[in-house]
Amino acid sequence: MTGNIDVVGALKKIIKSIDHQTCIQLCRYLYKKWVARFFCFDMAGNAEQLKAIEQYMGKNLTYCLQVGLTHWDSASFSSPFTHTDSEMFFAPGHIQKRITQWGAKEFERQSMSFMAKSMQRSASWLAFTTIDGIEQMTGVYADVCNGVLAPEKGIIVKP
Repeated sequence: MTGNIDVVGALKKIIKSIDHQTCIQLCRYLYKKWVARFFCFDMAGNAEQLKAIEQYMGKNLTYCLQVGLTHWDSASFSSPFTHTDSEMFFAPGHIQKRITQWGAKEFERQSMSFMAKSMQRSASWLAFTTIDGIEQMTGVYADVCNGVLAPEKGIIVKP
């Protein structure tokens, strides 16, 4: 049980400060704790971090599913990996797969049901602020990019 608590503690650290060094420290910790095969679920898209993780993990990093690009300024248009299999999750491709599996009507029914439930759940914690025009958006853009804006604050930009 203590091992799980240690991992949660390490994950909390990386969530608070997602930087290159913290990421490498977490990988080293996990590697020492459980020398095993790893799967990477990447939301940042930071090519340098991914290269460093692969370099450290070596053949133990078996796959990387890239689902985001929050570090768009550190991304690469080519794969940062030399020997790790990776794939970019692309929502339109996934949607087409589900339409083929379920049919268009069932896909629409399930999508609408999911959206309705998600809106109900988020109403208790998500607060929206409306701003007018690009000029006002420039005032909050840096806060969004720097992670200063709290996750429970949604911004709607009206043209």
